[in-house]
Amino acid sequence: MVWERDTKKVDTKEIKIIKKKTKRSDPRNLIIELENMLPKFLSHTSNIVNQYATIKCLKESLTTNEALVHMDFSENYSYKYSEEVQSMHFGGSRGQVSLHTAVVYLKNDSNATQSYSVCTASECTRHDAAAVWAHLNYLIKFVFNRSSQINRIHILTDSPTSQYRNKYIFYILTQLRNEFSDLNLVTWNYQEAGHGKGAPDGIGAVIKRTADYELKCHQDVGDFDAFVNIIRRNIKNVEMGIIQEHEIKLRELMLPKDIATFKGTMTVHQVIWAADSAYLEFRKQSCFECISVACKHGKHMRFFKIYNTPIGSTMENVKVIPENKRIKVLSDVTIRYANTDDPMLHDSTPSTSSLRSIRHSWANKCFINNYTKATDHEKEFLDFLKKCEDDDDDPLSD
Repeated sequence: MVWERDTKKVDTKEIKIIKKKTKRSDPRNLIIELENMLPKFLSHTSNIVNQYATIKCLKESLTTNEALVHMDFSENYSYKYSEEVQSMHFGGSRGQVSLHTAVVYLKNDSNATQSYSVCTASECTRHDAAAVWAHLNYLIKFVFNRSSQINRIHILTDSPTSQYRNKYIFYILTQLRNEFSDLNLVTWNYQEAGHGKGAPDGIGAVIKRTADYELKCHQDVGDFDAFVNIIRRNIKNVEMGIIQEHEIKLRELMLPKDIATFKGTMTVHQVIWAADSAYLEFRKQSCFECISVACKHGKHMRFFKIYNTPIGSTMENVKVIPENKRIKVLSDVTIRYANTDDPMLHDSTPSTSSLRSIRHSWANKCFINNYTKATDHEKEFLDFLKKCEDDDDDPLSD
């Protein structure tokens, strides 16, 4: 029995489905297929074991200037009423609240590791990078309010590319110090795919179960304010924060439109930002023994350039053709030339200047993929390049 992808026709559309199929094969083919699958399986297992062991070791060895933030989005909670009419079950009548849960680990005054439960709720149900940035800012503020000695933060999440593991999150890492000047080091650690459950999921379960219990006691949970009040009244050991929709939209405006993609994102399990470095370091597994240097345990992947501002990031990510991959753009251009002794350039009236259409080879030049998406700064830069090209195309312009 094997699981396979298949297509299913629904009306006029085809959709992709997963279904179980029975296959017959020779023993030799089965052995070959198993051998082909083993490297990927062993690599997957190695990531699972390393991430769990490394994070456990980090919790036990936290110092007073370090904090570990384990966070995850919980499934949205749907508003409910103790008594509902039938039409409430259909359409968009039932609203939702987004829940971002986290467990923060800090060292207390007696040098013992202490955990704090935090949940940030929002009427905006987005779970993209802009929403992550808004929720993360609240968590970092919570950390600094608990301890003024913190200057290193380690973040632990699961690894969905739509939420935590993408180029926008990598950029956000480089911008945190703009608001939190005490930060000297931030690491973002990813659990292996399919193995991301942890303590934050328990916080989400407790919050939802509490709201449902109040519902059984004829307490309506029909809007955002009612939900927050119920949680704050019944759960005292969970810090409840509120993220407004405008905060998420503000973060979205702060994200550059064209950020260079890191090749190998799906294999990244640790990203390190340091205040004294001009590069992000990407690793295929987490390692906290080699924080200040490139990992000596074979987990290092590569470095990636850091840009200080959104404008700098967008402008520096202009696509440049490498010298070893030079291309030639051939186009019909018109140039003016003066009289010359070269007989190949003479026409029927050699005493006068004339115009001739030739094939011109362009050297490598920077270009931006989409001019319509360019900002005002980028457009000024492109117009400047175009003016320079126009001047170069006319040799008699001087």
